[in-house]
Amino acid sequence: MLKNYNTVCKQLPGFLCRYFKPLKMDKFTIEIEREGKRFEFAIADLMHHSEKCKFEVYSSGEFVASFEPDGQGFLHLCKNTGKVDREFLYLIADKIEIYNLV
Repeated sequence: MLKNYNTVCKQLPGFLCRYFKPLKMDKFTIEIEREGKRFEFAIADLMHHSEKCKFEVYSSGEFVASFEPDGQGFLHLCKNTGKVDREFLYLIADKIEIYNLV
């Protein structure tokens, strides 16, 4: 996250950089097992999300999808890059819901 913050600040005029604040987020990993193989995904919980997408999903450091919660605490696909099978995404959403972070 700090790398992205520094990259953005270098592109802004000096006086604007002090007003730019990186998003606060918690990160954790989950594992999905499918057909005898284990897959690991990093989940970023955007605690102060301004958009509707609250959870971002990364595979090997690359953004693959994000989820938004509904009023009852169930997650729905918000953004999908198409890099991960939808079945995996549903399994990821189920795992995140188990943590009761919504």
